[in-house]
Amino acid sequence: MKMKFLSNGKIEQGCVLLGKNGNIRFKSEFAKDHGFIKGQKWRVGIDADENPVKHIFVLSPAKDNPQEGFKMTFQNKSWALAAKTLFKEFNLIPPLKCRIEDFKDAEYEGFIITLPQPDTSTS
Repeated sequence: MKMKFLSNGKIEQGCVLLGKNGNIRFKSEFAKDHGFIKGQKWRVGIDADENPVKHIFVLSPAKDNPQEGFKMTFQNKSWALAAKTLFKEFNLIPPLKCRIEDFKDAEYEGFIITLPQPDTSTS
């Protein structure tokens, strides 16, 4: 598997950075647009039917259980969710720059992170 690593840790609008410290980092402007609140807990998960995993879902706080999820923090002009466990589970080697899009279906609302996919083209 060939990965492109980032050295400067900059985040662009429409992107999210899976940071070196096991955080999912969001650009501050993106966070403001989406109403992130410090200390609020967001749920992080995957689609169990997806193999290999191509997407990570960051879902808005559960109305029925606000204690479920990862705490949102603000640091170094960006917002972050700690997700070290997820990184270890999927052998992700941060830092990785990923696409992020709004996500909504009948049951959930939040964001979908598209992980960089290995280059499958043959030379």
